[in-house]
Amino acid sequence: VDTHIHAAACINQKHLLRFIKKSYQIDADRVVYSTKEKNLTLKELFAKLKMHPYDLTVDSLDVHA
Repeated sequence: VDTHIHAAACINQKHLLRFIKKSYQIDADRVVYSTKEKNLTLKELFAKLKMHPYDLTVDSLDVHA
């Protein structure tokens, strides 16, 4: 069995961008980042980055397969 996979090839930049925007619309209060000290929701994470999901572009994601 060959278990050598490239996870980056599972989703392209356009689909990732669409997923982020859709997730923000539907489920912005979901915890997406967790440390011992605190949890951040998707909405809080974008606020901390001083961004809105619609500010993102395919180029700004800087994801390469």
